[in-house]
Amino acid sequence: NISSDAIPKVYPLVWIGLTVALSVLIGFLGSLVLSRSIGKRIGFMPLAILLFVALFPLAYIMVKDSALYDGWRQLLFVYPTMLIVAALFYDQLSRRLEHLNWGQYAVLGGLLLLSADALLFTLRNPGLAYVYFNPLGGGVRGAFGNYELDYWGLSTKQAIDKLEAEGILHPQMDTLVLGTTFEYNIRRQLDPSYRQRVKLRYVRAAKRFGEKWDYGIFPSRFLRGAHLRNGTWPNSKSVYTITVNGVPVTSIERDVEQYAMEAEAALKAGDAARALQLFEQEVAKYPDNEQGWTGLASAALSLGKYKRALEATEQALRVAPDNETALYLRAYAKLQSGQVNEAMAEFNYLLKVDPENAMAYYWLGEIHLQRQELQTAFEHFRKAIERNPRFKQAYLRIADLFESQGDSQNAQAYRQAASQM
Repeated sequence: NISSDAIPKVYPLVWIGLTVALSVLIGFLGSLVLSRSIGKRIGFMPLAILLFVALFPLAYIMVKDSALYDGWRQLLFVYPTMLIVAALFYDQLSRRLEHLNWGQYAVLGGLLLLSADALLFTLRNPGLAYVYFNPLGGGVRGAFGNYELDYWGLSTKQAIDKLEAEGILHPQMDTLVLGTTFEYNIRRQLDPSYRQRVKLRYVRAAKRFGEKWDYGIFPSRFLRGAHLRNGTWPNSKSVYTITVNGVPVTSIERDVEQYAMEAEAALKAGDAARALQLFEQEVAKYPDNEQGWTGLASAALSLGKYKRALEATEQALRVAPDNETALYLRAYAKLQSGQVNEAMAEFNYLLKVDPENAMAYYWLGEIHLQRQELQTAFEHFRKAIERNPRFKQAYLRIADLFESQGDSQNAQAYRQAASQM
């Protein structure tokens, strides 16, 4: 997981190297090795133009640091040229070996062998061929948790097909609520014969139990890499899984008891005791549901049960390492229980995982304020506002700091801004 403004310069180069067929990659690199002999045969100017068309856009994007997140879709126009250059290599190699009876057959056999992995992947996964990763990075299994697989959520179509095959979606069914992070896709993939009987509910992956649904369709798109690499997704709530070469890309969940959903509703209604009870039931039945544990931690914090909250956050992080909610709740629980230094370290770690976390900056500001480190406190409150321009309490804290320094004009400006939120 990287933010769109922190993409490494070599990002598109790495993606191309890991996602094109080995035959194309080796052919293109081989053409550079045999460029002199290829140039003599077809002309150096045509070859130079081909290489320029293939390489200059890639180099330009890397120099300008303007790569897009997930893949190299903004560079797909160079791929046909890469294919042509790669073909020139195999043609030149074939010509060099034509004096041997087996030479041309060897080149053809090598080409087919290097293309076999990509061809077989496409045949096995015709609807999701775009998630292909070549063997250099361990294939799609090696990419899982390290690179986005089904970025566009296309596997929701297979999820719909699965629900149809299982007799869950059909024209005579009762009204059913589908929760998903890809509402746009599913709305267009539902069959018209039963579409009116399905209520779609968009839910954020990190808050998927905040709304009630009967079945949930959740691609891996919005889960942290550390969680995926941990091997705890899909969890025990999953009833069906859509896979690519054995690697999960979408989980179909069913929540029969709806403990977590009821608990979230109770928490919103201010009934933390009821929420705590329900979350305890949730994690007892589904101990690999990180949101059950973070919900339990939230309810425990509301009741001042800091020890139980810390236990719950530890369990959540065992399931989903570097989960931002669990990290925040652990830091906050330590702060509330008087472990200020430990809380400070936790908030700083959270900012390494999620540099845009306004709450972490805010509470670090509060800690520095308590220590009379006013300038540092001011900087943290300011950063909290930069991450969340509507963070009212951070505005008020800065106003208090200005007031303490005798700057009533700036203090009034910040209070005025806070009053409009």
